[in-house]
Amino acid sequence: MRKGIIIFLIILVTFQSYFYNIYPVELFEISIFLILFLVSTFIIFICDYRKLGVNSIVYYSVFIIFYFVFSYFRDSTYNYGNLTRSLILGFSWYLVPIFVMLTRELKEKWFDSIYFILYVILVIQSVLSVFFILGLPTINLLTENHQLGYLRYVGIMGGANVNSNFNALIVSILILGPSRFKISKKVIIIVLGIVSIIPSLSRLPLIIIFFLIAYLIRVYYTKKNVYNKLLVIILLFMSSCFLIHNLEKFNEIGTIKKIALTMESGSDEIRSEKYSYGISILFNNINSILIGPASESQTGRHIEFSDNSYIHMALSLGVPMFILYSIFLIYLIKQHKYDKTVELNIYTIIFLIICFLNNAILWIPFLFLFFIGFRIVGHNKK
Repeated sequence: MRKGIIIFLIILVTFQSYFYNIYPVELFEISIFLILFLVSTFIIFICDYRKLGVNSIVYYSVFIIFYFVFSYFRDSTYNYGNLTRSLILGFSWYLVPIFVMLTRELKEKWFDSIYFILYVILVIQSVLSVFFILGLPTINLLTENHQLGYLRYVGIMGGANVNSNFNALIVSILILGPSRFKISKKVIIIVLGIVSIIPSLSRLPLIIIFFLIAYLIRVYYTKKNVYNKLLVIILLFMSSCFLIHNLEKFNEIGTIKKIALTMESGSDEIRSEKYSYGISILFNNINSILIGPASESQTGRHIEFSDNSYIHMALSLGVPMFILYSIFLIYLIKQHKYDKTVELNIYTIIFLIICFLNNAILWIPFLFLFFIGFRIVGHNKK
């Protein structure tokens, strides 16, 4: 795999939902642009399979066989009647292991180019977010109606949560990775991250950003360099000024209202109800445990299960296949050559928490970016 190819894939997977919104063409009920990304990824995987390790390829082949057999039994049990369609629409299950294998081949000399393209994407996201906050016209502005009656900015990815968490992941890579960015550049990255996330009304990405601010304060404020300390103070000042200056706008789009409701209720009651419902149908009978409940049973009591990748995997795969899939992914990740650093631990924890609070296992752009970031942050030699 060459540097130009990985840059192309990052751009394509980031903007494929936006391209689809402009040119809505589908094949097998999947966006033609997402299919282009999938086909490109599989072609690269086939061309590079000799570099990926014999054991990894063998285990991947065994997993594919298990998954096909599992899909056959699931389709037969629930009378779906179209195994081919199920295998096509379930592409994310056998795509993620390919992400893990391909990204561990990224070369260190490509890191600066990847940093640059991620920074450009973050700038674009921030500019569009500012246009939304200020009520200015923007390119194909996307929003969705929130259940409390206000708009959420969903950005270029067609979903408020995936868009905001994707931006938070970009910030995490740029801050935690072994970049040559000075503290002044990292201050700008943090501010861009905050701006790009706020109108989505997503709480977790904002918490991640402020956690990264705490990380920067710990790293730079403990140094004796007065310049570094001053820039950290400027970071906090700029963030505060932006928030205060746009309080009225945030109130109009519902940001303040959602934060206030969260503080008042203490938690997201709908999310906890989804978790309870998902677990209850998973252990409803032996078929649900072994191959997961039928898709139509995942909707009930006015809710559809979502917002937890781990429960979602168990519902979609059944408990035995979920365990097998998890073990397989852990094995592939351990084949990465990485340095055990505080930065990598923070990055991994951020990912695990996002998966716990979202259906991130279905977010193809997010997953692809995470494993790229794992390779970069995991190379964080001091």
